[in-house]
Amino acid sequence: MKKELFFVIAGFLLALNTYAQKEMDDNLFSVSFGPSIPIGNYGNTNLANDNAGFAKTGEAIHVSFEHKLNKHFGIAAMLYRQKNSVNTAAMSTQFEGVGFNNTPPYFSNGSTPPPTPTYVYVPNWQFDKDSYYLGGFYAGGVFESPIGKAKRLSFVAKAMLGVVNATSPELNGKGNSDTVLVYVNQTKATAWGCSYLLSAGLKYRLHNKWNLMFNTEYVGTNSIKFKNVTTSYTLENGYILTSGGYVPGSSSYLTTSSKLGAVTQTFQSINLNLGIGWSF
Repeated sequence: MKKELFFVIAGFLLALNTYAQKEMDDNLFSVSFGPSIPIGNYGNTNLANDNAGFAKTGEAIHVSFEHKLNKHFGIAAMLYRQKNSVNTAAMSTQFEGVGFNNTPPYFSNGSTPPPTPTYVYVPNWQFDKDSYYLGGFYAGGVFESPIGKAKRLSFVAKAMLGVVNATSPELNGKGNSDTVLVYVNQTKATAWGCSYLLSAGLKYRLHNKWNLMFNTEYVGTNSIKFKNVTTSYTLENGYILTSGGYVPGSSSYLTTSSKLGAVTQTFQSINLNLGIGWSF
């Protein structure tokens, strides 16, 4: 009886172990990160393009869970975060070609016509550093196909849709010449949007439950509208540069302009990710 019980228990443990080994490949938890390279309007650095984002190469990270439905197909869910700083050097160069209203204040006395508008171009610009942020949740499908007889290496492709929260940077810049100071500002804002993600890459089984992964992915969004953004500039004319800094001249005056409205931006990037995954 004891002998029979031993074989029953041994058979049960063997079956359980076989099932666990089978199930080990059904789920995958992974963490991946790498450079995020802006493309399209998001990376454009031409002020003549109203949709130019002036975004630089940044970084992206995501945490994902995959579940296999059969040998090749599965479903996946992903938490995503991306950061791209503003290309302040390119923005400084572009603002050298922007003309700012330099018309002195006009006080009508009934006989003197208003002055003809004049514009000034300021050569020296500096912008504070800030960044775009994009984060959200994605869900979609996974395709996996082993490569070679050993089946340690696999080709993996994903197609996913998501909801994202985006943050536009605050822009603070200052330009100057010998007699003119110009300050420009655009306030920070956040907004929700829709996104899609396409990726293709390789997964290599290291040992037992561990996997090493590399993939290239494309991330894009709809045209996200940031509301209640204030854009303004202040021009100080007639100031004289001295050894102690700028001081008002005899004919100094201020010109200001402010506008409240919406700003739109499309996020597009190519990400190169390296990750580690745990099968269970």
